[in-house]
Amino acid sequence: AVVSTQSTGVERRGEGIWFINYYSPRCSHCHELVPVWRQLAKELEGVVRVGAVNCADSRDLCFNLRGYPTLTLYTSTGQSKYEGHRDLDSLLRFVMSTVPPAPVIVLTDGSLKKA
Repeated sequence: AVVSTQSTGVERRGEGIWFINYYSPRCSHCHELVPVWRQLAKELEGVVRVGAVNCADSRDLCFNLRGYPTLTLYTSTGQSKYEGHRDLDSLLRFVMSTVPPAPVIVLTDGSLKKA
């Protein structure tokens, strides 16, 4: 996926769901979030892409933000800002509420082929 800026804001192109942490290196709340964010990335590996943007280095991606950290979820239908608690369980619940359920395949004796 590609994240870039346009005059109208942030544009996302590509497949999958992204959860992005826009942070400032000077922000104490951002530093407190680091271990939780890393654990979140491990928990969601292969399901949701988790990333971070250093707004001191990438001001063009952060021009429209009012505070740090700003956590934004990007899906195929749009984006939503997370404003809940910053603990692992709360973040996981938020993200997983946007992930479509995987199809269920019911296996029966008749559907299995013997090698």
